[in-house]
Amino acid sequence: MATNAPHDARGGAARSRAVRSTSAGGGRGRSGQPMVSVIIPSTRPDHLRAALGSVEAQSWDGPCEVVVFLDGVAGTAVPDLTAPLSLTVSGSAARIGPSAARNRAVAEARGDILAFLDDDDLWLPGHLQQTVPTVLAAGGLVFTDVLVQQLDEGWERALIIPFRPELLRRTNPVVLSSLVMTRAAFSALNGFSEDLPRYEDWDLLLRAAALALPLSRVPGVSVRYRFSSRSSSADVEEMAAMFTRFAERHRLGDLPVTNFARMAREGLPETGGV
Repeated sequence: MATNAPHDARGGAARSRAVRSTSAGGGRGRSGQPMVSVIIPSTRPDHLRAALGSVEAQSWDGPCEVVVFLDGVAGTAVPDLTAPLSLTVSGSAARIGPSAARNRAVAEARGDILAFLDDDDLWLPGHLQQTVPTVLAAGGLVFTDVLVQQLDEGWERALIIPFRPELLRRTNPVVLSSLVMTRAAFSALNGFSEDLPRYEDWDLLLRAAALALPLSRVPGVSVRYRFSSRSSSADVEEMAAMFTRFAERHRLGDLPVTNFARMAREGLPETGGV
């Protein structure tokens, strides 16, 4: 697991440091398999060891790199990874937000496939093996089912949402830590919308649908989504205030606001924003 000397990123502007390379080139390894770039924005470096450990535990045997962006916590030590994974760490002293942090990390990534992981979530060992072949075959974006773990209340339940394209106008069915996409799709979308402090994930999916980019669900739980009072979507009232601007942009109408933990506990609402 992540046991070697830690690395850091310092300074107000983004600065990066890469260690150990899985291949000499960019998008593909010696086996001909595409390189997967794991994108982890972090504002809570204390969670990173577990998240990175879940990447190291993947059964995917193709080339893989991890790119961590320390958002507002530049200079924090980041655990190193065991070979053959490579690690790139960059960051900023000032908070730039999750969208900008992911976009900066993708700009430093080398892979043709992008897999997103939040710093407080965990992948199950088969996540990349479950998703990468599908995204290579179908293109666009793919996602999986997740296990919601409510840390404060001590329960966990699977969140399984049978996907239909029209569902995107009612709610967000995709936990971002389950999302894997091609770099070509990410480029077509110009990345995440940096002017949205929340709902940047749902915004990305709606823009993908508008461009007719494929969005495919791969059945099966492959992510542990960890939710607590510290989670960004825990304060539903705060989320509701931010939802108005997002909903107006996409002309979604008046939808009640929920979150993934509530959906796992109570089921998918007839209408609802998450």
